[in-house]
Amino acid sequence: ARYIFHYLTNEKFYDIILSEVLEMPKYLVACDLDDTLLTKDKKITNKTLRFIKKFTDSGNYFVLCTGRPLVGALQYWEILSKHKINMPIITSNGGAIYFPPSMNTNTIYNRIDLERFNEFTKRIQDTIICAETRVDNRIYIENTKEVPDWITHFSLDTIIIEGKFSEIVTEGPIISNVWIKEDCFDKFNEIANDYKD
Repeated sequence: ARYIFHYLTNEKFYDIILSEVLEMPKYLVACDLDDTLLTKDKKITNKTLRFIKKFTDSGNYFVLCTGRPLVGALQYWEILSKHKINMPIITSNGGAIYFPPSMNTNTIYNRIDLERFNEFTKRIQDTIICAETRVDNRIYIENTKEVPDWITHFSLDTIIIEGKFSEIVTEGPIISNVWIKEDCFDKFNEIANDYKD
């Protein structure tokens, strides 16, 4: 995806790339948003929209795949839908797959096992600076002021629950982000290695 979309900004390559892609066997492209599909000012260009439309009209599949939660990617999914590019969107680094209404398919969640998650968070509690964990429209946050602005996406129905990370999460999360104290990297990595499966 990076190869194809990187060259969409260069007029001379656009027609060459498009003609080559349309003659290929059918493909599925899973495309990230930030620094891939979106410009530096967080927009999808008209040229890119035309390319994706031709690509999908030729029988290929295009799927948004992002580390953002749905609320942080929804506006781009809606832009593609308005251009009749209907596809699933994979969010939260694979934690959830949402489908457009036309596909008549329920959301698929890949939740982290709550018991295992709580065991892990108790073990790493003294290594973290801050943490942000998502469960549907709920965000569990420890040390809110330290969580980077770019990571947390809100909507009107977002519920924020603040408190000690290892005690406030009561449901299997879709995704969890933690920021580790610099002098605790080794300890954190040692603990995290116990949970690689």
